[in-house]
Amino acid sequence: FSFIFFSNQITSKLNFLLVYGCVVTSAVILLVPSSKMSKLMGMDKLQNALKVLKQNGGITGSLFKLFRQDELKHGELVGEDKYGNKYYENNYYFYGRNRWVEYSDHVFLNYDGSQVPAEWFGWLHYKTDLPPHKDPNRPKYPWMADHVENKSGTNEQYVPYSTTRPKIEAWVPPKKC
Repeated sequence: FSFIFFSNQITSKLNFLLVYGCVVTSAVILLVPSSKMSKLMGMDKLQNALKVLKQNGGITGSLFKLFRQDELKHGELVGEDKYGNKYYENNYYFYGRNRWVEYSDHVFLNYDGSQVPAEWFGWLHYKTDLPPHKDPNRPKYPWMADHVENKSGTNEQYVPYSTTRPKIEAWVPPKKC
């Protein structure tokens, strides 16, 4: 329990006050449980900030992660896929933001949503509450293809071969003599 004392000036008009079973004449003693007191004083925010710093590898690790992902969170590690992505959950955050993925370090800043395999996509987007390693009904067949990320915008993108002439020709400006 934490104690808050108010001076005689505040309580001059109140001769007797019953607060949480304590009769006080000259000062008000307010008994507040320490968890409520920490929320009242904003100490829970400081505690969460320290948890975030600790889980993300101290100050330098947190700065690196902030540079990489633009956000710092703390949570419980739910699992890791075969590509090195780590999946976290913390119900302190609101619905829609309480599950997240930290992409593997080898992709550095070149990460996108297509690097999440299908088995983790369902858990990440609340289609199921069971992660892939805890779901016994998840199908695993030998003919299922391995996950491949989307290569659009890279030199490995798929470009279909066209056998027809284009209907529109690009304008080529005349050369100046």
